[in-house]
Amino acid sequence: MNILHYIPKITQGELVSDGLLTLVAAMKEVADVQVVTQRKEAETLLKEQHPDIFHIHACWSREAARVAKQAYKEGVAIVISPHWQLEQYIRMREQHICKVCKTALYQYKMIHRADALQVSTDLERDNLLFLGWNKRCTTVPSSLLNKNVSYQQMAETMLVFYQKVIDSRYYKLMTAMEKEAVSSLLHVGKEKDMIRNPLTSDQILNLRDIKPVQWRRIMLYADDEYIRNILDVGISRMQLTIPTIDAASIDRFPRRKKKSSEPLERKELLNKKSSLQDKLKWETEGVDDVIKTICIMLLNIKYHIQKRTLSMRHLTEFYEVLRHEDYDEDKLQEVLKYMKLKDLASRLIQILSNTVLLEEGFMPITPLDDKKTHRIKQLIIH
Repeated sequence: MNILHYIPKITQGELVSDGLLTLVAAMKEVADVQVVTQRKEAETLLKEQHPDIFHIHACWSREAARVAKQAYKEGVAIVISPHWQLEQYIRMREQHICKVCKTALYQYKMIHRADALQVSTDLERDNLLFLGWNKRCTTVPSSLLNKNVSYQQMAETMLVFYQKVIDSRYYKLMTAMEKEAVSSLLHVGKEKDMIRNPLTSDQILNLRDIKPVQWRRIMLYADDEYIRNILDVGISRMQLTIPTIDAASIDRFPRRKKKSSEPLERKELLNKKSSLQDKLKWETEGVDDVIKTICIMLLNIKYHIQKRTLSMRHLTEFYEVLRHEDYDEDKLQEVLKYMKLKDLASRLIQILSNTVLLEEGFMPITPLDDKKTHRIKQLIIH
């Protein structure tokens, strides 16, 4: 694990500086650890080394906020230790007007964007949770504040915390190779009859080249998107030998917005507005059940998009209907036009062609790739 610590100034005998130096000394045997005090040096190392963890030991510092912004752009995991500087007394009594301005300019955004906060006491953690700027806050006791905690115990606990941060942002670390593997396994897992292998030779080779650490990220994604059962079917059909990974037991922070684990409703609308119910009834009167089901699923996907609860499971269920059910494509296009769902359907088909390998022959309308398509993608890749 590669860890880069940033602290604006190191002063011998000062609690924060001594705590950091003690931590670094204890961790050097098991991790690649560096400490920098200059913003320019930190920015250079972020670009060149792209560390696993960038740990900032500062608050109310414009320089720290600037380097945090750079780390965010580089996609590096950011951990911040405020070291009691966000306590209510300090915010309200010490240079209050100045801190109000700094909060608006950069401090809130810096804390909110961080992957996690690390504190030394449960009291500080509780105060930060009450503040509400970032709910991902973990206590790692300091050996300088607690004589019952050794240097080595502090280092081991911190490494566990860092791993939790990394496991919580697995998708940002997933490579194109891993994403292609997920798409291939979803495609195979949703096949009804495996008369022939639906994958190309390159896709098969890609699956067989996935390493254990990559399977870990894939299974974390599958667990969070409620598609593990589909991937397991695909793995079995492709006769792959993979590590045993219980993703549910891997400690990680909860997502900022919890997704729906329920299957995509096919018979009833989640949106209970009477006007929408009446429009669906009117526009689908006399059409076959499959077209009505597709319209209901699209409206429910739209509902999940608005609530930010859309999961990959929902999209695979929509894929299954498009791929395996028989319906009149011309009539479907007509109904989607009247229901004002055609653009949404086109965007979802574009996404399904990328994520579940939906073939052109099963696309009832032309795919659409635009900014709104990209925003929908962001919901399933958090």
